[in-house]
Amino acid sequence: MLRLATGDEPYFKTLREVFGSTGPDSISTEEFRRRLEESSHQDLGWFFEDWVQRDGLPTIEVKTRVVPSKGGFTVEGQILQAPGDGFRRIVVPLVLEYADGGREIRLVFQERATTEFQLPILSPPARISVDPIHSTLARYR
Repeated sequence: MLRLATGDEPYFKTLREVFGSTGPDSISTEEFRRRLEESSHQDLGWFFEDWVQRDGLPTIEVKTRVVPSKGGFTVEGQILQAPGDGFRRIVVPLVLEYADGGREIRLVFQERATTEFQLPILSPPARISVDPIHSTLARYR
């Protein structure tokens, strides 16, 4: 999930710097976070607060629909989690599969219990899957 949140390049760069070719060095969680934030140019406090310092898995409902829009189409949707102590901020991967066999991955950051999104696309997908390779620690319905 952390790799998904930061992107491949900063994530693997940090791992190489921290662990190198000789195996793992001793490093604190805070130092790892600091190095990854430096590499990715992102504040990752939300991730470590929600996913390292707390336990439990959220149940997330994702609703999508495709509508025509100027110049193509739009995938509109909502990502819903129960508010309160069980809520976790998360990057939700959506995989758009097209009739010609093409695929595209779009990431939506859920920072509130109800998050609405709009993703412009050129043609309507034949199918939209939510996290089909289970790259996040969440239950989807």
